[in-house]
Amino acid sequence: MPTTNMDEQYDRYGRVLTGDETPIELCRMARTQYLKKKMRRKLEVDIGDGPDNIADMTRAIVLGDAIAAGIVTDPQVITRYHLYIQDMVQNYGGGEAIMDVLEYDKTCLEQHVLAGYFLAKQTIYEEDDPEAIRMIDLPGEGAGDI
Repeated sequence: MPTTNMDEQYDRYGRVLTGDETPIELCRMARTQYLKKKMRRKLEVDIGDGPDNIADMTRAIVLGDAIAAGIVTDPQVITRYHLYIQDMVQNYGGGEAIMDVLEYDKTCLEQHVLAGYFLAKQTIYEEDDPEAIRMIDLPGEGAGDI
C-alpha cells in the first residue's frame, strides 16, 4: 500500500485500514477522527494542544515526584494535586483503562521507535557507503529520496 494512501487513511480514519472494516465501522472511525480533530483544534485554542499539553502533563509528573520526595510539603498544594490526579484518573476511565492505553502505546513505541527508527539509525551509523546510507529507511518502507 503506498504511503500517501496510508496517510490519507490515517487522516480520515485515525488508523491504516486492514480492508476488513464494515461500512458502519468505517463510518464510526471517520466520525470519531473528525471529532478528535475538532476537539484538538478547540484544545489548541484554549491550552495549546500538543507540545504545551505534554509540558503540562510533565509538570504534573514533576510535582507528583516532588511531593513523594518531600520537596513540596505545602498541604494545600498536596491536596489540590491529589484532587487533580483523582479527577484525571476518573476522566480517563479509571486505572485499568489508563493501563490498557499505556500498554498499547508502549507496544507501538517499541515497534515504531525501537524496532523501527532506532534500528534504522543504528544501521545508518554502521554503514560507510553514502549510497547505502541514502537507501536506509524504516522497516517495510521504500527508501525515500534525500
